[in-house]
Amino acid sequence: MHIKEHEEHCLKVLGSSFTEIHEWMDQYYEVIDNVAHRVVLHHQYGIELGVSLFGEPARKALELHVVDDFEFIPDTPEDVAQMMRDQDFLTPSETDILIKIIGTNWPDMLDQWNGL
Repeated sequence: MHIKEHEEHCLKVLGSSFTEIHEWMDQYYEVIDNVAHRVVLHHQYGIELGVSLFGEPARKALELHVVDDFEFIPDTPEDVAQMMRDQDFLTPSETDILIKIIGTNWPDMLDQWNGL
């Protein structure tokens, strides 16, 4: 989905477009200009990070964004990376590069962000 479609769906379902949330969720599209950008934030860890940055009221918009894109919420970046590999959106080496960029230690990173 494009950001405009995410905004329209949120407006319909939640009563607000949550533009800032959708821009944040899709910020890596400018770096990885295909659906593989979803590896970075489109999972439960990304949602928790978003909640830590935007507050609990953003949770529903974050969840809706991911569900709109995947029809479910993957648990980890590794889960999304595996889906991308399975669908031939990424080669294994590209996936490894993405995982290195975001790190594989999301739980510890979330603990640090939650402590801010």
